[in-house]
Amino acid sequence: EQAQTLAETLTQIPGVQHAFSAPYLHELALRIPKIPVTTVLERLKNEFDIQGGYPLGRDFAALSDTLLINATELTSDEDIQAYALALQQILGSQA
Repeated sequence: EQAQTLAETLTQIPGVQHAFSAPYLHELALRIPKIPVTTVLERLKNEFDIQGGYPLGRDFAALSDTLLINATELTSDEDIQAYALALQQILGSQA
């Protein structure tokens, strides 16, 4: 349930979209083509103290703009909102 909430929340941010249409449980892949995923992860960690996920391009060159993230029942709604706000600020600053 929290992964679904995370996906719905993050894909409301302009420039963030599902990478795949397949169902998922706790982990999902999101494309963020506007800014390098490694930059997004660095800024999430350095500016917001958020471990933002895993850059799939590290293992799959075709997914260089894709971030693997997860949420479980231990992920709070507040965690999701904090992640979304941070990501929105990062992407907004690149406009």
